[in-house]
Amino acid sequence: MGNDENMDQTRRSWELFQQARANAAALPTTSPLRAAATADFWAEVVAHIDAGDVGRSSEWPPLFLYLARRSAEELAALDDAIGRVARHPNSKPKSVSAFLRARPAEDMRWMANQLELCVKSMLLSAGVDGLVFDAPLDNGRDTDARFTMNGRAVHLECTALGDSDEDRGVWAAFMSEGASPSDGVLVRPGRFDPPDAKGPSVYYDCSRMYWKVFDKLAQGFDPSKGQVSPNDPNILLVSIATVRGSLVADSPGIGWALDELLADQPRARPQTTGEPPHTAVSLARWLDVATHYAGHGDGHELITCPRQLGAIVIFDGVLLRAARLNYNAHDWCRMTHQEVADLEVMLADPPSFFI
Repeated sequence: MGNDENMDQTRRSWELFQQARANAAALPTTSPLRAAATADFWAEVVAHIDAGDVGRSSEWPPLFLYLARRSAEELAALDDAIGRVARHPNSKPKSVSAFLRARPAEDMRWMANQLELCVKSMLLSAGVDGLVFDAPLDNGRDTDARFTMNGRAVHLECTALGDSDEDRGVWAAFMSEGASPSDGVLVRPGRFDPPDAKGPSVYYDCSRMYWKVFDKLAQGFDPSKGQVSPNDPNILLVSIATVRGSLVADSPGIGWALDELLADQPRARPQTTGEPPHTAVSLARWLDVATHYAGHGDGHELITCPRQLGAIVIFDGVLLRAARLNYNAHDWCRMTHQEVADLEVMLADPPSFFI
């Protein structure tokens, strides 16, 4: 990066800094956003600019960019949404705004918790019956929300799928060479990828989706530690949100994973034994490989876990992209087309300050 270009980026970064500071200072003293922007927070941003990392906006705290780029009305609206959710009975007030303190490398924490806050805010606006946040489960865990639909309790659980460790490593290698906008874009696969790179690949997308879903259904491949209700319908909400990677909500790999997870009979294990783990599209094959490497043993007992899901909803950030009904859910977990359509209506139009 040339000196002139570096100086120009540094100037723009200081302008962002001044805008963010001014926006934060204009918020009321009771503002969760203002409270999260501590002296240490601002010192970290200053150190980032002074170190010459001005071209690496993806390495800034997510809150900094939000404060710098949002209007006063949007900042106030997010504050209000946090307050509404935090004041709701059974809510955990401190955890509602915890995502605001996400570190530079914790953008997935920001996205997953922002989806959760967005969904909870929209449920409040929809006025659903029997709404409970952080609904406790018998195993000591909880689901993000529980509400009543047609006389039944329905549980919602939010999660996010974003940059992989490999994506982060490749991006860091690319940026370490002083890459700038004038250098063009990062091309993958390429010289910054490790020799055994798993991505970018739709097969890897599929594998990562399996990992994300089973982390909720059976943490550590232990069904007793699932973050789903064993007695009521569960709906898993997945935000696809990448900063450095190539994963998108309409990746064929995501579709393949949904086909397998919600199938009556997932496809059989392939006959070839030399298939790399990250190309395992078959759910049965993926479970065999994943549980073997995790030291769990046979994955056969886990293949029915997706039957606890009445539906899976895919988001691009917080924008709803697709909802898949699980026709093969357990009888007590099944949802109707109308119920899923009604949920889509509730979640289809997130407030602009979340987008």
